[in-house]
Amino acid sequence: MLGLFLLLVERSTGYLVYRLLLNVDFVSFLPSVMPEWIEFALHLIVSLVIGLLYAGWIMISRRPRPFRSAIVLGILSALLFFPLAFLSDRVPSPGDMPAFAWWLAGHLLYGLALFGVDRLLNPFLRIAKSPSS
Repeated sequence: MLGLFLLLVERSTGYLVYRLLLNVDFVSFLPSVMPEWIEFALHLIVSLVIGLLYAGWIMISRRPRPFRSAIVLGILSALLFFPLAFLSDRVPSPGDMPAFAWWLAGHLLYGLALFGVDRLLNPFLRIAKSPSS
């Protein structure tokens, strides 16, 4: 759903934020041209790893602050816009602030999604790890 958000933004505004999402030009061992579904799958793998790290942090932290942690992760991942934009000429330039605003919006949505999934799943995980189990 969140990838679809950036795809719709790109198609409706012309800002290459979906292209940036899929861009792997900076990974030297990958082919320079790949099908879109493979590029998207690579992004999903990265997203899954971040989600698992987030869930682990929330589960082991004494004061987890899941909402704040999720938003911070969204903002930090959005800041990758700048180095990624420097690494390719097929994506928005690092100074393209409207593109960055859309990119930030998409990654804040990602942070909200992390928080939402945590609210749905973590109660079950906390019950499973409670001392009375």
